[in-house]
Amino acid sequence: MKTLLNVCIAILVGFVSIATPKNDDPEPEKFNENNHYQTKTRSFGVGMYPKKDALVMNVMVDNYSSKSIIVQLKDEKGELYFSTSLGKRQRRSWLKLNMGDLKDAVYQLVIFNGKDKVVKEINLKTLKVPLPEPKMEEQRLISML
Repeated sequence: MKTLLNVCIAILVGFVSIATPKNDDPEPEKFNENNHYQTKTRSFGVGMYPKKDALVMNVMVDNYSSKSIIVQLKDEKGELYFSTSLGKRQRRSWLKLNMGDLKDAVYQLVIFNGKDKVVKEINLKTLKVPLPEPKMEEQRLISML
């Protein structure tokens, strides 16, 4: 009886480990201790944050595989504004995207390597800040959605 119980438990554990689904999706977006966006897939990791005093987006890409990675910046209509390829031997890359010349819109930063893909939305808008006199000052902001 004891042997039969052990065999049943072993078979049950075997079925549970076989039936566990494989998750190839990227992990949900996380903030690190500096409030920077981070996303990891099985083959690369992405971190990004806007520079404080300028319209510059800092993007860091870690390559965990032997595939090249493509980084693209597109607008809502799919128009391409920036594209670069990171070599398969580049394990870590840093990019600075100057957003100052772009119009106010929602942009997508697409990072992919043929297997995994990460899409980040960047909202670029101009705010009007009231001044004491009847004047308005414009201020441009970058935010990540």
